[in-house]
Amino acid sequence: MNRKTTVYEKEEQLLSSLRTAWKEEWAYENREADGAEIVGEEFDTLSVNRCRFSHCTFSDCNFSHTSFTDVTFCGCDLSNSDFSDAYFSNCGFENCKLLGTRFNDSVQYGVYFSECNMTLASFSESKLDGTEWCGCLMRDAVLSACSMKKTVLRRCVLQGCSFFHTSLSGMNLTENELDGIILSEGLKELRGAVLSNEQCTVLAHLLGIRVQS
Repeated sequence: MNRKTTVYEKEEQLLSSLRTAWKEEWAYENREADGAEIVGEEFDTLSVNRCRFSHCTFSDCNFSHTSFTDVTFCGCDLSNSDFSDAYFSNCGFENCKLLGTRFNDSVQYGVYFSECNMTLASFSESKLDGTEWCGCLMRDAVLSACSMKKTVLRRCVLQGCSFFHTSLSGMNLTENELDGIILSEGLKELRGAVLSNEQCTVLAHLLGIRVQS
């Protein structure tokens, strides 16, 4: 964001600028906004670069096929918005609400999610390279059929989360809550992953194994 002067936008300015960028097909970049509330807008195929959004609401919005580069969302509500087929590079989500947010078929490079509520969020069939989740609530989230590389899950609640056909090989999962996660028969997704003894005991029931202390 230091390559050009950053423009600070109020709520009405932000919505107008985003609509114009979307309609005119030019990049929305070098902007900061705080406290705006935008609901149900169409921003598909938009390009967003070097921006920071703080305490903003973008709920039920369509960001499918949108490109985000060097963008940070801090304390934002993006619930039920659609980021399917979107591209993310060096982006961050900090203390955000992402209830039911869809990232299906997205491509992510160097993206992090910190202390976010991501219950029912979906990342199905996404390419995740260097994506990191830390301290996130991810109950019943969907990460099925994903391609993961250098991905980190740390101190997350993954209860009921689906990793169906997503390899977790090489990942250290010992700091996460894995109760009720959804895997394929035989638990092949966990091959090569690092688990704690307690987690192994919890997951044993998926194989019909009774662990006796």
